[in-house]
Amino acid sequence: RKVQKEGSTGSVQTETKKIQLTVDVKAIEYDSAGDCIRFSGRNCEESQWVKLGAHHTLDIELHTRITIGKECWDFMHLEALDQATDVHKSSEVAVVLLEAGTANFHLLTTVLAKDVHRV
Repeated sequence: RKVQKEGSTGSVQTETKKIQLTVDVKAIEYDSAGDCIRFSGRNCEESQWVKLGAHHTLDIELHTRITIGKECWDFMHLEALDQATDVHKSSEVAVVLLEAGTANFHLLTTVLAKDVHRV
């Protein structure tokens, strides 16, 4: 998050800080070109940098560490998460796209297309 600090002389400095947010997710979309999932919702916990109820859109990319919380986790939800996050378990089709000098390998599931390798 970009935060602004005002110095004693009135000058304003902007810096980027990594912060932890608790967000009540209202919308989710998958960006296959950017290979990320975009969540949007409102902040549930006030902090020094973020006001309670502030709207946020977060991009979660591959290898980004997140914690997902839900009041009730049942077997159906856990199984759906397991299948959705392991492309090797649920791949239905492997695709090779050939262009001039480039081969792109993709694995396709019912919910995503994963770019797995380029040669």
